[in-house]
Amino acid sequence: MIIEGDNITREEIINIRIEEDLDFEIQQLNFSRYEVEDGTILRILNIPTKIFRLADYDKQGFPEYLVQHKNIVSALVPQELRGEASHEIFNLKKDRVDIIEFIPLEEPFNEFKLGDGTLLRIRLIVNQVFKSEKRNYLGEPIYVIDSLISITRKIPDHLRKNNS
Repeated sequence: MIIEGDNITREEIINIRIEEDLDFEIQQLNFSRYEVEDGTILRILNIPTKIFRLADYDKQGFPEYLVQHKNIVSALVPQELRGEASHEIFNLKKDRVDIIEFIPLEEPFNEFKLGDGTLLRIRLIVNQVFKSEKRNYLGEPIYVIDSLISITRKIPDHLRKNNS
């Protein structure tokens, strides 16, 4: 099992037992791309910021990991959607956003080699896209995404706990 760091409950945090804070190298890194109903292309890069090997093991004897991550979002906005920049800063808790339709164009796996030899493959999956009435300093609409990550792993045998 792999725990996604941004979706941990308080109870889970209390029970986490970290074995090692792991360094990692990027093996493959690509944008996920989505087209929203207004013609904008959203490019989203999901980057792990911290990866921990936990002291817990799954039923097959492999260690569990905790992955903290961030999304970097950019939008390729058609010229006709640009307008005047909003005078107030966007506030997700206060400003209205509307759900808009989208289609995934690319959702590639990004690969990271961990300091313990494990290969993590992480794919961003967008659940919903929201659009604000406000605009950024360039006059572009502001988009908000709701997403999760899917993680697969290839763990070296020497990290497997003997279950006998």
